[in-house]
Amino acid sequence: AIRDDDGGRNRGCYWILFMNRNGTVKGHSKLSETAGNFQSTLSDYGEFGFDCTVLGDRNADGIQDIAICAPDQKTDGLQQGAVFIVYMNRNGTAKSDFRIAENYAGFVGDMLDYNDEFGCCIDAIGDLDNDGNIDIAVGAGKDDDGPAGATERGAVYVLRLNGDCTVKAWTKLSALS
Repeated sequence: AIRDDDGGRNRGCYWILFMNRNGTVKGHSKLSETAGNFQSTLSDYGEFGFDCTVLGDRNADGIQDIAICAPDQKTDGLQQGAVFIVYMNRNGTAKSDFRIAENYAGFVGDMLDYNDEFGCCIDAIGDLDNDGNIDIAVGAGKDDDGPAGATERGAVYVLRLNGDCTVKAWTKLSALS
């Protein structure tokens, strides 16, 4: 629910629904800046919850962990977008969480510009480098790579992750990369 106002204007939230076998909802949990033990700070208009992917059990506690996108998240005052890694509890609350954004969690460099929307989409893509850790592809829907004057052509970042889901290495796929 990317326009949820927990903690501020349109910061967003993510709902975990526990289902009955007949397709009805048995219970639910909400992750937001003020709910579900989520610890990271979200920015106004950040759109947390825009997309999500399951990462498998990354911390070996028997519970699936997730990555949740916020394509308009501000980091260090710049609206570039972010992906939040969330280690889950069995009741749908966060055990711990952290952000992957430019110059955070190993995603280093000067590659994102204002409004690139890093995190407009995400998918777990398996273990590309055969190191035993899942890797992810993250869209930046308004990246400006392209010929002179080109705007908002988009890009995809392939993030090869460490065991703790920090970024080991990355590759940018765009008109210029």
